[in-house]
Parts: sequence; structure tokens; C-alpha cells
Amino acid sequence: MSPVPAASPKNNPQASPKLNLFCRTFILLVVLMGGGTLAWFQTYRILEMGPQNRAIASQVAELLRVNATLLDHLSREDEQEVFKTLEKSKHVRFQPAFPSDVVSPFKPQDALGIALSAAIQPTFDRPIVLAESVNGSAGIWVRVPVQNRDIWLTLNDLRHEGPSDETWLFWIGIAGIFSLAGAAAIAQLLNRPLTQIVYATGRVQDGNFHDAFLDENVLIHEVSLVNQRFNEMTAQLAKMDADRALMLAGISHDLRTPLARIRLELEMSVSDPVALDSIAQDIEQLDHIIDKFLDYARPMTKPLAPVAVIPVVEQACQTFADHPHLSITLDLTHHANPKAWVDPVDLMRILNNLLENAARYGLGPGQAKAEVHVSLYSYNSWIVLKVRDHGPGVAPDILKHLTEPFYRGDAARSQANGSGLGLAIVAQTLQRMKGRFKLSNHPQGGLMASIRIRSA
Repeated sequence: MSPVPAASPKNNPQASPKLNLFCRTFILLVVLMGGGTLAWFQTYRILEMGPQNRAIASQVAELLRVNATLLDHLSREDEQEVFKTLEKSKHVRFQPAFPSDVVSPFKPQDALGIALSAAIQPTFDRPIVLAESVNGSAGIWVRVPVQNRDIWLTLNDLRHEGPSDETWLFWIGIAGIFSLAGAAAIAQLLNRPLTQIVYATGRVQDGNFHDAFLDENVLIHEVSLVNQRFNEMTAQLAKMDADRALMLAGISHDLRTPLARIRLELEMSVSDPVALDSIAQDIEQLDHIIDKFLDYARPMTKPLAPVAVIPVVEQACQTFADHPHLSITLDLTHHANPKAWVDPVDLMRILNNLLENAARYGLGPGQAKAEVHVSLYSYNSWIVLKVRDHGPGVAPDILKHLTEPFYRGDAARSQANGSGLGLAIVAQTLQRMKGRFKLSNHPQGGLMASIRIRSA
């Protein structure tokens, strides 16, 4: 794992948050359903409610005109009889108009009211007065001159004969609940295959090919086809990984066997101690390079467990206690013994590679031994290990390439005594453990390697 780039959206705190596919699909469906409902309601108002309101208004106006004409032709005695008869009516009533009546003018507030106002006025051939209440009694009131006096004709307010506001809100709420539930179900149905692919891809990334199998018998043809192709790709990757492991094991065996015979033959045939020692060192270096190749190509399928970090660090440093070119200073005494989600063998390998790299390239001017400082501290949900040498450091343009396999950035790193895989192994192993690795030049000189592993 290479150093985390500062501009990466994943690690940039200023990066804007992103909605996942489920949220985006859900919001889109809600907007579409809401827009469709509004369009349907507007269409209903224009094509259904408009003509219906005009028809009702026309009938009401005609009824009022007929009643006014009827009163024109009734005698006073017959008129009184009609008034008495209609007193018990719930829909149509007549009553005399008086100057003291408290009248509220008719103010259309909805489509039906506007239609009534437009239909009633032209129906009568005499001046009339429209009111929405008389003496506190609500309705559709029309004051009409009849036989030299004014009569109130009234109908119940038809505007309140439809469903109440509570009824509308109830059914709109029911429709909204079903719409939201349907949108969530559809979004989940669309999102599930991608979620499964993301999970399976993560398993492949971790080297766990067996848990990356996707169901090929799903009902959606396109999803089934994608899952089938993904499983074929995963099977090929698993086979390639197995073939690689088998090939490396064979190479290791085939190389180490003749190296062991060469060592034995040299020890028996070479009499010069200096030449014998030099040849033995070369053989050890070859054996060491083989180990590095195997470490880098090792399948990354080990389970992680909570491990106490300080004993592993101390053990790794103790391994280099007698190293002729390395002096290690530990700063662990003021910390508790934290635990992290790691594999102890891999963590030991990481520290060994870093210390070995410091011993090889961290020798400062006038130093007989490379001085290395190892420290540990906790930060939020991370445990941070830092390994710093006091050497010349690394040029900034080279620094970002040091975790690339086989990369050597300067003359010192071009020597044949290294495999060029040490820091690449560190980065790869930390990637498997969900950790982070960063290389930087210390302000006071030297190269500093920072390791972040998840605390348990």
C-alpha cells in the first residue's frame, strides 16, 4: 500500500459526502412518484373537477331562478304556505329580507365558488345580491326582488358537501406511505445486486476467492449474466493465484537445493577463509532474496485477531540487538499495552523489513551504526508505530516510489545486496490488515516510516 495521497477523496476531510446508490434511487423514485401524483391531481382538476363544478353551478343557478320565478306568480297567501312548507327543508329555503339583516358578501375561495358566482349572476334578469351568510347562517344566499320586496333564497353551501380536509389528508397520507414503501422496495431491489458485487469484490481484494461467489440463478437476466461472468473471473483469479503459489514453491525448492549443495561443496573444497566467507555471504544473500520473493507473493488470507503490540515490537527489536550496523532506541515505556487487529507474524515481518531497511540505508554522517528510533502512540481508533533513522533521507520525487516492487531510487539502493521488495512487502501486508503506511523525511533529518493499524 503506497502512501495515502493527500488529495484522495476517500481521505480528504473536505471532500463532499456522496449518496449511495440506494439513497439516490430512492430519492429519484420519490420525486418521480410525487411529480406523477401532482400531475394526475392537476389533470383531475382540469378535466374532471372543472366541468363538474360548472355543471353544479349551472344547476344551482337554474334552481334559484325557477324558485324566484315561482315567487313572482304566487299570491301572498300561497307564498306563506310555501314558506311554511320549506321551513323544514334541508336544502332550499325562502325568507323575507330586512334592512337589519347582517350580511357577509359572497367571496369565492375555491373552484366551485368561482363557478357559482359566474353562473348565478347572469341567470337572473333583475339585480341580485350574493351572500355567503345571513345573520350568522352559512349557505348560498341570493337576495331577489319579488313583487316589490326582497326575498332571500338560500341553498346549503355545496362547497362543504365533499370530503373534509381530514379525509383528504388521511388518504393522501396513506398514498404517501405506500409510495415511500414502494420506492424503498424498488430501490432495494435495484441496489442489492450491486451491493453483493461490492462485497464479493472486497473478498477478492482480500484474496478470499471462495467467499466471492455470486448467485447465478437470479430472476433478472442481466444480473444473472453479470454474476456468471464475475464468478468465471474469480475462478480464473483463484486458479492463477494457486498456480503462482505452486510455481513459487517449486522455484524456492529448485533454487535452495543447489544452493545448499554449493555451500556444502565450497566448505569442503575452498581453503581460503576469506573467499569462503565471501561466497557464504553471497549464498546467504541469495537465500534472503528468495525469502523476500516468497513473502511478497504469499497469499493474503490470514485471519486477523486482537494482538498486544508492544511485545511484538520488543521481540522484533531484540532480533537486531546484536546487529553490527544498527542501534535501536525504543520509546514504549509511557504507554499501556494496546491491542490491534493484526497478524503477529505479519507485524513482525513488517518491523523486520523496516529495521533492516534502516540498517542498510539509514547510516548518518560520522556514524558507526545507523541510529533508529522506534516509538508508539494511540490516535483515535489507530495505533501508530514510527520507525525513524538519522540517515540522509530520500529525495521527494523518489519518496513516493519506494513502495513499488523492485524500485531502487539512488546509488545506495542500486547495490545488489537487496531485493527491492522490503518496503513493498510492508505496504502490501498493511493493506491486507486494513492499515496505512506512509514514508516521509523527518524535519530534523532521516527517513521516517509511519504505520497505522486498527486498535482492538
